Amino acid sequence: MGTYGRTGLDRFVLGSVAEQTLRDAPVPVMTVHEDTTLNLPFEDILVPTDGSDCASAAADLAIALAAASDATLHVVNVVDLGVVWGDMDTGTVLEALEAAGQRALDSVIERADAADVSTVEASVINGTPYRAIDTYAEENDADCIVMGTHGRTGLDRYLLGSVTERVIRLSDVPVFATKDFDAAE
Repeated sequence: MGTYGRTGLDRFVLGSVAEQTLRDAPVPVMTVHEDTTLNLPFEDILVPTDGSDCASAAADLAIALAAASDATLHVVNVVDLGVVWGDMDTGTVLEALEAAGQRALDSVIERADAADVSTVEASVINGTPYRAIDTYAEENDADCIVMGTHGRTGLDRYLLGSVTERVIRLSDVPVFATKDFDAAE
C-alpha cells in the first residue's frame, strides 16, 4: 500500500487511508513510499522486537519471510534512553533494559533457528526507537522491515504516534506492519 497522501492538519485530524488500513486490516500490510524500490527476493529482513505479543507476531512473519527467501534475519531491540530520568541510577536501569532486550532477542533467535533460518544477526542498540530502527535498516541494507502494531486508538494515538507509524513515515524500504491477530480474537 502506498503512503503518499494528505499532509498537515488534515492528516493529523482525519488520518490517512494507509493509517486507517493499518488499524483495520485483518492481514499484514506492506507499505511503500512512491519512490521506494522493492528488491525481491528479500536478502536482508529487519525485525525490531521489544518482547511484546505484537512484536512476537511480527517476528513470526519475518521468520517466515526469511526462511522462504533464504534471507538474513536482522533482529534488534532498541533501548530507549529517553526512559531514564533525573535521579535514577542510569547504569542499573540501562543494564536492566539491555538484559530485557537480550531476552527478547533470544526468543526470536530460538524461533528462527527452529524454522531453519540460515543467518540471524541480533543486536541491542541504544537510541530513539524509530530513528534507531531506520538507521539500522540503512546501515545494514535491509530490504524490508517487519513490525508489530498494537492498534492503539483515541487521542493518544494522534498526539504521540507509534514507533511503527514513525518508521513507516521515515523508512526508505518497505515496511510490513502486522497485528497480534490471536489477541484480537
